[in-house]
Amino acid sequence: RDEWTPPPRDDLQVHGLKLGNNMLASLPPVFNIIIREIMEKPRNLSWIDLSFNQLEEVPQVLASYHMLNVIYLHSNRIRKLNSAKCLTELPALRSLTLHGNPCEQTKNYRLFCMGMFRTIKSLDFTCVTTIDREKAETFYSRYLRNKERVKNGD
Repeated sequence: RDEWTPPPRDDLQVHGLKLGNNMLASLPPVFNIIIREIMEKPRNLSWIDLSFNQLEEVPQVLASYHMLNVIYLHSNRIRKLNSAKCLTELPALRSLTLHGNPCEQTKNYRLFCMGMFRTIKSLDFTCVTTIDREKAETFYSRYLRNKERVKNGD
């Protein structure tokens, strides 16, 4: 059986990766190496589809791709919304999906996500409106104040 070799890099204009439906429980430690092999400019990765896998946490390595503006993580096994906190470091993030994960059952899930990810325009394929944004900012700032009080023992 012949070994597959990728086409010459100068022919590729890769901006996204479709890795959905692959039964991934995590991204391999060599993920960055793989990206460098298939993309001429790995920093230009703008979208990634990791939907319908078996991820239990949001892969922290995604936070290093600052041009990411679309991330599909729906229909995995992500339980804790806090594992997605690393994605708040992505200034270009505009669209995020997390529905179909156990974390979707979190009380005020949508408000929490919109508050945490202030740059997104779409959450779970649904537009984030100005009214949504205002409610989310109020909710999330209240959440952070309460969290700080608990931390300080107030």
